[in-house]
Amino acid sequence: MKGVDEAPCTVSVNGAKEFSGNSTVPAQSSPLKNPGGRVDTPVAMTYSFLTLLSRDAGRRWLLGRLVLCLCLVASPVAQAQWAEIEKDDDIVHSWDKDSVRRVHVSRYVWTLTDLPKAVKGPTGENYQSTMTRWRVHCKTDMFVRLSVSYFEKPQGKGREVNAEDVQEWRTREAPIRPGSYLALLKKELCDSNT
Repeated sequence: MKGVDEAPCTVSVNGAKEFSGNSTVPAQSSPLKNPGGRVDTPVAMTYSFLTLLSRDAGRRWLLGRLVLCLCLVASPVAQAQWAEIEKDDDIVHSWDKDSVRRVHVSRYVWTLTDLPKAVKGPTGENYQSTMTRWRVHCKTDMFVRLSVSYFEKPQGKGREVNAEDVQEWRTREAPIRPGSYLALLKKELCDSNT
């Protein structure tokens, strides 16, 4: 190459030898002086830049992981805002207004049922609350239970002890019984603009 010499490259800081070896260095390169009296060559500057970059990359990675963990901890299940539908014999039925999805004349919604004490579930484990996904048909007064999860603690907290999911196209619609909490839920869903 034109203007490049093969010569040993030595970098010293305050007279102490830090790096020595054969390197290809441009012939016109001159050491750069820092205000602290340290002499840097392009090789030393590259080495210090890579060291700084690797430290910054490690910090960025750590900061990214910290932010991700904070986001996951700060928003468990998107922090549903449950509105009470009915409270009867210490059983509380609530629904999540933000989960409502309109599809033609149907509404999809999540409900939460809290029981006063633990009950044995389908798998034999005790549960104290359920979260259920419903499809409510506004014109025919029919509903389909699409999914239900059983939790060991109230408010859908604790360990999920069981879950049942049904494929929507295989389920049969059932009538909404007058006076039930599903009738109250249908009124909230279908009579309003949610």
